[in-house]
Amino acid sequence: MITNTNAKKLAVIMGILSLFILGFLGCSSPKEKEAKFFKSAEKYYEEGKYPEAIIQYLNVLQINPKNATAQYKLALAYLKTKKAKEAFRALIKAADLDPKNVDAHLKLAEFYLLAGKLKEAEKEAEKIKGLDPKNDKLKLLLANISIRNKKWDDAEKLLKDYLQNNPAETRSVISLSLLYERKKELEKAEKVLQDALKQNPSDVNLLYSLAGYYRRRGNKAKAEEILKEIIKKEPKNSKHYINLARFYELGKKWDKEKDTLEEAVKNIPDDVTPLLALGGFYAFQGKYKEALAKFEEAHKLKPDNLEILSNIAKLHLDFNHPKEANEVLDKILKKDPKLPSALLIKGRLALRDKKFDEALVALTEAAREAPRLNKVYYYKALAHLGSKEINQAKQALQKEIKLNPRDIQARLILAEMAFKERDFDEALSQAKEILKQNPNSVAALVLLGNVSFAKKDTQQARKYYLSALEKTKNNPLLIYKLGLLDLVEKKQDDAIKRFKEVLAAIPGHPGALQQLVGIYMRKGEKEKAIELCNEQIKKAPKTAHIYNLLGQIALASKDSKKAEKMFLTAIEKDENYLPSYFSLALLYRTEGRLEDAIKKYEEILKKRPQFAPGYLFLGMIREQQAKYKDAEEYYRKALDIAPRFGAAANNLAWILSEHGGNIDEALKFAQQAKAVLPEDPRVNDTIGWIYHKKGSNAFAISYLLDAMEKLPKEPLVHYHLALAYKAKNEKDKAIKELEEALKLNPNFSEAEKARSLIEELKKQKTQNLSQKTNSN
Repeated sequence: MITNTNAKKLAVIMGILSLFILGFLGCSSPKEKEAKFFKSAEKYYEEGKYPEAIIQYLNVLQINPKNATAQYKLALAYLKTKKAKEAFRALIKAADLDPKNVDAHLKLAEFYLLAGKLKEAEKEAEKIKGLDPKNDKLKLLLANISIRNKKWDDAEKLLKDYLQNNPAETRSVISLSLLYERKKELEKAEKVLQDALKQNPSDVNLLYSLAGYYRRRGNKAKAEEILKEIIKKEPKNSKHYINLARFYELGKKWDKEKDTLEEAVKNIPDDVTPLLALGGFYAFQGKYKEALAKFEEAHKLKPDNLEILSNIAKLHLDFNHPKEANEVLDKILKKDPKLPSALLIKGRLALRDKKFDEALVALTEAAREAPRLNKVYYYKALAHLGSKEINQAKQALQKEIKLNPRDIQARLILAEMAFKERDFDEALSQAKEILKQNPNSVAALVLLGNVSFAKKDTQQARKYYLSALEKTKNNPLLIYKLGLLDLVEKKQDDAIKRFKEVLAAIPGHPGALQQLVGIYMRKGEKEKAIELCNEQIKKAPKTAHIYNLLGQIALASKDSKKAEKMFLTAIEKDENYLPSYFSLALLYRTEGRLEDAIKKYEEILKKRPQFAPGYLFLGMIREQQAKYKDAEEYYRKALDIAPRFGAAANNLAWILSEHGGNIDEALKFAQQAKAVLPEDPRVNDTIGWIYHKKGSNAFAISYLLDAMEKLPKEPLVHYHLALAYKAKNEKDKAIKELEEALKLNPNFSEAEKARSLIEELKKQKTQNLSQKTNSN
């Protein structure tokens, strides 16, 4: 038994002993310390304890940064722990410290090849030639370089030479077989693999290569047979079952895929991988409960595995159960706040709630922790788009595509962004790449049709739209686009037929209805136009735009009383429907009835003081009279009564931005309008213009492009967009928009300024060209 006194004595002795040991170590020379750390590192490396080995090699290099062997072994340890960046840096240092280290140069060359840096790989190969020209691995390296350079015959000779000395080297056998496939020498491709299998019939990598060869040649039965044979050879390896299941998935043989995964679960009950794969299968099939059951089974087997919990959280989110996703996510982040898959889900949840800044924080951290994490840059792009950070969104999408060239969603967004910015070449490139991967992509076909239409290639546009229509069973939106094509090509009867078809599918469709009314009015068939509108009022869920059309018909017929009545009815149906307010205000101004209108609305407001549209209308009249302070006061009153009155918020934002108000307050009201009227192009124009005035032209362009998409014939929107482009020094784009504005209406409100700007910008371009010529 140790008494307190003895314990104290023991503590003193231990303290003295520890000081003695520290003193002893402290007296060791740097060389002795270096040797001890190196010996310890080597021991850890031999035992497969690579993280511990890394620490000790780093200790060696802290004492002696020129220890080439430690630097090289550090690189190998990093490779073992899959830390590619650190390994690459360590290899560069190792090769610098010991230029004769052939293996370091070989590994560096492999890194360069993987990164597609052929010149650097070739330089390393030249160094190895100088050091060890007969090195077998040099032949393999040169063969791979030849393959990258598409020098098939050189690659074949080098691979054959290498295999003479290394006949059992599976990777090179597979490379030679693939090379023969590229050269269309199919019999040789098959024979190389079969000969190698005679020597080593149990090599599953060779079997996989042969199965892949048969699959690519269309012999699916033979490929299936080999994949099953692999399972027989290694029945406890879950990877083989999953590969067979994927084979069935590619062939859409869902029952066989499910049976294979269930067999894996049965044969390897302690392995969570088949359970997770089976859960993923059910999720893909839209079977939420079945998927959840399999993931939860996996969680019971491995309760400490946070990635399984992450799968469960993702499943909840994918099936629109955010509450459950958040609950699981909280459990994960308490245990590991930096788990990349969990941070990705956190970012997605924030995106769902339109908390774009919060989403970006989580997704940026996820990308930092795991730069190759699936879809992380795609969701980052969505967060940037939500914040209208267009350039950052593009960069994120380009990163996503670089990491995963088969990400169709990322390519589609990039293509749509390019189309919106009139970068038709980029839009075409991305859309065509999508079709290569998925010939049935309706979105890509529609986009190609839109680009062709915008380029006035109506024949090609029709081809794409019809192809998309075949795949969507008479989609009315595609029928509408074909109707627009018919109009452009003067096929009026065909257009009428298509627009009627659209209205039968979507009663009240604004575009189809407006086009039909326009056709009837041009043909002098006013009664037909009115009859059509009245029919649609009975069928359509929203009718404000239809009453507005009836008002326009009445105006065209010079029936101002009826027009006024229709515009007022439209406002009554939807107090946020801006076009009717503008139409009504224009009507009163044209007829010189502004003061009468003011009296009328003041009387209405005496009886109905909470009638917010009345204040909005008075504000619009005062704005037309250039009484901006009065207008501002009316808009504020409207918002006091109805804080979600988007039309009033939009008009107030415009007044404040244009007539001496606080620009930040203007932006606040514009964003308030956007929250209520997210798709209204006039609101997007207001926000875009305010951002331009604040100097945030990237944001401005994004909103103004949205506005222009829906108001392509509004010259003022083109003018605003031109000024934003000018501020970003994109002169060609600015000139194009200014010219379009003047083409649409040579006398619009800012026409003179537009002409002066075109002259100024063209002059600047000429001066810049002259300066460049002189400097050359």
